Amino acid sequence: FVGEGEEYILITGQMTLDDLERITGIQARKIAEELNLPADAPLHERLGRLKKRYSFTMQEVRDAIASLMKKNNQGSHND
Repeated sequence: FVGEGEEYILITGQMTLDDLERITGIQARKIAEELNLPADAPLHERLGRLKKRYSFTMQEVRDAIASLMKKNNQGSHND
């Protein structure tokens, strides 16, 4: 789960980075960059497969999204 307050997102290995983009509004490529994935990492492949290939954990995915959401929220308050 990722979220602040009442906003929670369940992230599973069945999801793709594209799915996470649709759910969070954060660009899939930005999530991939936060996870230090190569530029050609497939955004449509399930996280479970990507995790095995690129050796990251689901907690790292959650942390990356939480970090990006926090950055987005901070940016929107500085208008």
